[in-house]
Amino acid sequence: MPTKGKKIVIGSVYRPNSSYVDITSAEQLSIFNDSLLSVLLSINDCKSNAYILGDINLDVLKMCNHGPTADYVENIFSMGYLQLITKPTRCTGASATLIDHILTNELKNDYESGIITNRISDHFPIFHIISGQKAKISHSTVYRRDFSDANVEQFNFNLRAVGWHEVLENQDPQASTDLFYSTFLDLFNLHFPLKKHRFNKNFDTKEKWMTRGLMVSRATKLKLCNSSICDPSGTNISAYKTYRNLYKKLLRLMKKILL
Repeated sequence: MPTKGKKIVIGSVYRPNSSYVDITSAEQLSIFNDSLLSVLLSINDCKSNAYILGDINLDVLKMCNHGPTADYVENIFSMGYLQLITKPTRCTGASATLIDHILTNELKNDYESGIITNRISDHFPIFHIISGQKAKISHSTVYRRDFSDANVEQFNFNLRAVGWHEVLENQDPQASTDLFYSTFLDLFNLHFPLKKHRFNKNFDTKEKWMTRGLMVSRATKLKLCNSSICDPSGTNISAYKTYRNLYKKLLRLMKKILL
């Protein structure tokens, strides 16, 4: 779908929630996540804006309690996509789930998306309005932390030198946790202070927790994913999954620290 000379990719996805004879539910969800990641990677290689709509049958409202859903959300975020629908799309007397999604990689100030609460089916219809004009985002300066090897090494050195006696000997779990967090955060801000920088469109459009190191790691993960899909040998699949799991741990850690 062209608009002002630029193509827009619009796709429809349905992930059935039924069981399979040959594979477990966990394996099916893992295959879906890997396949979707490959599709998004291919779209990004074309440098096109995209809108992917569908009944995904993954309730993103419960991503904190369901590993495959968390993987799904982290995958689309890592590829630069947003999920535009934020309210439940399937409601019954006993439940409300958000399983119908609209994914896009188009960067805008505002998105006109929503849900039509009409009982034409057991799911509410979802929609998005594509504007003909791209919103301009103006930045002059931004704040970033410097996670250089030297800063990380000095941070680790001072972290090892901290005496944690008060934390370990405190009988109140909450007070002990607060003390640990306060000590850790003081050292973190000392070695990785926020500094003002001129806006760089090639870097500062990313989420603030997407450090340069994570961006390099993400590129490596995507290459391994591509290799495991083009040549699904045991070695390639194992290498991809091992690196993917390590990347996810680092991603979660940076989100906790920087959000």
